Amino acid sequence: MRMPTNFYLKAHKPLIKEMFDFFTFYINNVASSELLKETILEDPIGQLEQNHKVFINMGYLTRRNFEHWHFSEANSNRLVGGLDSHAVDETLKAFVDIDVLKYYYLPSHHKSFLYTVNNIYLALLYTDEQLLFNRLFGFQYISKTYTASVFKIVNFKDDEQSIGNGFLIMIDQSPKIVTNYHVLEGADRVVVYTDNDKVLNYEIEKTDKDLDLALLKLETIPDATPFRTLAGISILDEILTIGYPPVSCASNAHPVYHLGEVNSDLEDYWGRTLFLFSAKTNPGNSGGPIIGSDGRVVGIITEQLEE
Repeated sequence: MRMPTNFYLKAHKPLIKEMFDFFTFYINNVASSELLKETILEDPIGQLEQNHKVFINMGYLTRRNFEHWHFSEANSNRLVGGLDSHAVDETLKAFVDIDVLKYYYLPSHHKSFLYTVNNIYLALLYTDEQLLFNRLFGFQYISKTYTASVFKIVNFKDDEQSIGNGFLIMIDQSPKIVTNYHVLEGADRVVVYTDNDKVLNYEIEKTDKDLDLALLKLETIPDATPFRTLAGISILDEILTIGYPPVSCASNAHPVYHLGEVNSDLEDYWGRTLFLFSAKTNPGNSGGPIIGSDGRVVGIITEQLEE
């Protein structure tokens, strides 16, 4: 799949959000949607043909329509200054690439392309601009955005210690860390560290040994972007892992990133639904997130099957 020039588009986030709201207004019903439609249909210089006005009412829009709205006094979110034509073109291509929009060629109207929503689910999902940017800019962007959202969890037992991981989510506006049960199991004490080695205060809220899951409740909200979750993933989908496995030559644990793909799904002897993936993992990766291409967590790294 051809992806846009991510480095170039990253400098145009406000424009990307404005264009997303514009071209999906028919589905998302943003606050300005009726005003937006009325402004386009005003047609001050008589360029709209009657059949195109019908298209607009159905949510089919052109690049020219966007330019008209962008510079309109009615657009309270319009950007100061000119409009980068190349950024507009690349953004439209990117929206098509990620299946948010589809287009039709309209030779009767100045050889224009009509754009409309292709996937209603994605058009609604990506109103969360963080997920939209994740999907557009890729795994490198995702890794930088969410490194601070993955935590080192150190299990101290007798004179030994082991490292696991956990990741940040929000439940009812309350910050939680998801990890494995076995990361905490048998510890004399467990310490949770941020990526810059700050200790976080927490209490254990829930554990499930059979599912190998634990939920920790944090006292304060960390300076990190919470993950959203996704129930479901397909074979050969690309994934990213972030974790703190021990590195023999390093004095401290550092985040390690691996890309891979989903290779199989299965059910183990205990009835748990698992999937196999190709990203490299080590014992210290337990409890870390498995992240999909839009930055949502699709699973958690657990013990190897033979364990």
